[in-house]
Amino acid sequence: MTFRYLDHTADVGCEVTGKTRRELYENGAKALFSLVVAPHKVEEREEINLTVSGIDEVDLWITYLRELLCLANVRGFIGRSVKVTSCRGRQISAVVRGEKLDFVRHRPVREVKAVTYHRAEVKKTPQGWCGRFICDV
Repeated sequence: MTFRYLDHTADVGCEVTGKTRRELYENGAKALFSLVVAPHKVEEREEINLTVSGIDEVDLWITYLRELLCLANVRGFIGRSVKVTSCRGRQISAVVRGEKLDFVRHRPVREVKAVTYHRAEVKKTPQGWCGRFICDV
């Protein structure tokens, strides 16, 4: 399993794992997308290139997830998969594959308003990488 949901009073949290830092960020995208829609309903019809920077690892993690959420909430694009193309220092570049958001076909799970810094965490573990994030819903 690459992610699991965490209990939280008014929001939804995710703990994400990956064998590598790149895989952590790719799995984080999958976790976020699955909070918004049923992922198996999304097709990879289009690609969007994304590059984000952060002042530290946690800021990079949250900024990255916020950019992915912005694709859905502002541009009406929902991703199915993400391929991290560059993961250097405090910058991530990725290709997001998905399509225009269609609420009838994609079956929205919930409205995710924001990815927050509350309890956000990224760390290297003996098994690989682990990250946490909480979303306002």
